[in-house]
Amino acid sequence: MALTALTALAALAPLASPAAWAGAESSPVPAVPGSTTPRAEDPLVVIVRWTESYRRMGSSLDLAVDDDLRPALETLRRRLSGVEAAENEVLQALCDLAAVGGRGSEPRIARGEYEADERESRARSGGRSVLRSALDAPSGAGRGHWLATEVIAGGERHPVARRMAAAEALRGRHWDATLPALFTAAVSPERGLRDAAVRALSGWNSAAVDRFLANQTLRALREPGFLDEMALAEHFLSRRLLPTQPVAVELTAGLGAALAAEDWRGTLRRLPMARMLPDDLALPLLIETLALWIRRGEAGASSRRVEAALVAELELRSHVKLGMSAERWSFWWKATRARAAEGAGGAQGGAGNEQAPAQEARTRASFFGLRPWTDRVVFVIDRSGSMADDFGTANTSRYAEALRQLERLLKELGPRTHFNVVLFSDEGLRWRSELRPATALHISGALQWARGLPPRGGTQLYPGLAKALDLDPRTREPDLSRLEADTVIVLCDGATSEGPDWARGFLEQSCAEACLQFDCVQIGNRGNGTLEALAEGTGGQFLQVDS
Repeated sequence: MALTALTALAALAPLASPAAWAGAESSPVPAVPGSTTPRAEDPLVVIVRWTESYRRMGSSLDLAVDDDLRPALETLRRRLSGVEAAENEVLQALCDLAAVGGRGSEPRIARGEYEADERESRARSGGRSVLRSALDAPSGAGRGHWLATEVIAGGERHPVARRMAAAEALRGRHWDATLPALFTAAVSPERGLRDAAVRALSGWNSAAVDRFLANQTLRALREPGFLDEMALAEHFLSRRLLPTQPVAVELTAGLGAALAAEDWRGTLRRLPMARMLPDDLALPLLIETLALWIRRGEAGASSRRVEAALVAELELRSHVKLGMSAERWSFWWKATRARAAEGAGGAQGGAGNEQAPAQEARTRASFFGLRPWTDRVVFVIDRSGSMADDFGTANTSRYAEALRQLERLLKELGPRTHFNVVLFSDEGLRWRSELRPATALHISGALQWARGLPPRGGTQLYPGLAKALDLDPRTREPDLSRLEADTVIVLCDGATSEGPDWARGFLEQSCAEACLQFDCVQIGNRGNGTLEALAEGTGGQFLQVDS
């Protein structure tokens, strides 16, 4: 049951009485003698009671955001535009609302893992909006100083969620008086508070902040999960370091060590951080890393996904296309630096064989026009009843054409590539429990197995993906120590039975840490958006081919 106003306020000690802050304007409106009209409550009481009630009871309470909170929030917004004194209890209550969560949410909020539901998100948005308005007011800097020194730096006297909301409220403010508290919060034991403080520091025009966040970045590279690495990178993207700055040189060395680690997933996750480095440092680092992963691939390691990502980053930075050759990129960079030394321009355009990538693209193996760059791949092939239909005018079925295209691709990729095949209809069926090298023997075995399972049944894609990733039935997550594939190629000829709405949640829950890329082929025009969602959500390719 909901708390009374007095009980709720007592639970927030050391808050003062709201009447002391509210003044005449916010005092309860007396009822007209003889009238049944209730008195209007103080807006602070309403917000405190709503927040505390929700924390205690969560979704079991019938608490409306719009009806219960909006009037109170709008009243506070108006008052905070001019009030100068005795307002700290209101700022504190707004922080609590801006980070509200259901019962038992505090540990997940502190770890930065809590996802607010729709009602919580709306309540949080309201609290943040009024809090921002309070900081935009003429007395905003003083309020920000109080949030920093009394809340963020207040330690265990304040819940972690409240301190996180206070740090988020200071994002983009860059008031010098708040800097010590944000530095302290950015090294706190709670991951959620660290991330909030880093976001508040991001973009600060200060050499001290540059140095501090550089050290935090280096620690995050050494200790995965310590901080949101992309939040750290955002600061340096906005500050644009010079190649001669010691901070830039140190970050280049730290990122180079991270990209050179043998964990290909770690390399893919860290690669976007190269964008925080200036071209003169980033481009040679990327070329050196590409050469390293090419050597690893030649020695039998999984590397083609990493190679493709490195080349994509090089193309983005350089505006030239030189393909999957570290030698061509190295030659181009040396020529570019020589021209720059002669005063002929910087890292734009290039020398070298720029036709090589076009030739490379033409000769690279394809699957219905898809040209995957991978050496660890699982094919998830539709074997529903409609796959027995004719494929165009080729006098063959869609299913037979899919297997023909699979055979051709694997033969061209060769034994360096490891693969598996999963079929889906009313269930998912997997050829092998582990990937196999694309030798003639294994390709023949996979095709013989698939041809013995002719098309029939429905189009349930999820069971096929669950088999492909070997998802735990309880957690619906893959075991990354056993998941070898970096690419999933999906082929389907119609609307999936599950519809497209599950795809986003599936990618977030089952694929976020796996760094998987989905490349998808739709035969015909009867899809329902599922394949497009899988490809788009992982940066993969989507192609539709005529049926």
